Amino acid sequence: MKVNRSHLLFLLLPLLLLYNISYGSVERYAMHNKDSLHAREIHFIENKGQWPENVQFKTELFGSDVYLETTGFKYVIRDQVAIDNYLNYKNESREYRASNPPPSDLIDIISYTVKIDGGNASPVISGIDKYDDYNNYYLGNDPAMWASKVAKYKAVRYE
Repeated sequence: MKVNRSHLLFLLLPLLLLYNISYGSVERYAMHNKDSLHAREIHFIENKGQWPENVQFKTELFGSDVYLETTGFKYVIRDQVAIDNYLNYKNESREYRASNPPPSDLIDIISYTVKIDGGNASPVISGIDKYDDYNNYYLGNDPAMWASKVAKYKAVRYE
């Protein structure tokens, strides 16, 4: 099965709209313009060991992560407004923080996995239309978790 931008958005939009109805309006996501959809380009980032082995690619939509796995995909949806409020407060002056209470440090996160029933148990998953730039990941002190020159693609194909 070929999964391209339109197919992925078709799969994601109903779920993201359901979340949006439950947790607020679309304007809340305008604050977080670093993700793929707000950048008007979807970046599927390959896994070179920086994520668990079952993850093949990752993309971001509306401040949420979508992990493309061998037999399905996983959504991790965060309350980006709460995260932004918390981080902005931490960057305020001491005077401001002394006279204003901190926002809650509890952040709502929803995670769920969608498995493709009856699909190919061992698909060949490949990136299509590679971007010129790349990402580097240096996570912690363990070089086994580091990955450099990690490619980004405009689409992903499952065969």
